[in-house]
Amino acid sequence: MMKKLAQHPDLGGEHWNSALINEAKAVLTDPAKRVAYDHELMEIYDLSKLSGFCQGQQRYDQTGERVSPPEQYKPIIKSYCLFCKNPYRGDYHILPDTICPQCKSPLYPVKKMNTGESSQRAVARIEKQQEIGFFIYWPPQKRYLGQIQDLSPNGLLFLTDQQLSRDQIIKIDSKVLSATARVASCRKQGPGLKMGYGIGVEFVTLQFQRSQGTFVSMKA
Repeated sequence: MMKKLAQHPDLGGEHWNSALINEAKAVLTDPAKRVAYDHELMEIYDLSKLSGFCQGQQRYDQTGERVSPPEQYKPIIKSYCLFCKNPYRGDYHILPDTICPQCKSPLYPVKKMNTGESSQRAVARIEKQQEIGFFIYWPPQKRYLGQIQDLSPNGLLFLTDQQLSRDQIIKIDSKVLSATARVASCRKQGPGLKMGYGIGVEFVTLQFQRSQGTFVSMKA
């Protein structure tokens, strides 16, 4: 950006401009700093101001004349990867093997199944204590580890030493599947266990590595 805008000091740019760009990069590439910045922004402005839409509020110009009310805010980007927020065309045809070009998360939405149908065949039987890796931020700072305890077409239960928040979106990778998932529960396990949290997640997008076999359980 400094080169394109000719703001680098070596290209004759002002020092304060380059310092501002460096600060912006530092915030955008650090998940903790991004969260803190968003919180600070929300303390200063309410959501209607940030979105550019104030419902029910009449506006006036400098002469006191009424002006036409603003149209209801409509987001420009409607289709995007749930994990890294990389946008894609809304008319883009999503296939079961379609992945995000940026973070490699699957984009194919999960079709909810009735977990009472115990005869459902979908993936090969998995080994007990199957290991998974998962990411909680983009760009990824660390790959966390977990062990699958239960798996169904709609979600899974795994153990990990990382505490997660309800409704948090995570990216999961394993030998069995890749998914983006919403955290449904986070329960602290008993003392003495190596992995102290039991995490229940609901799949949002999903890609199985194999396409036949049976599920270990339908209880997740």
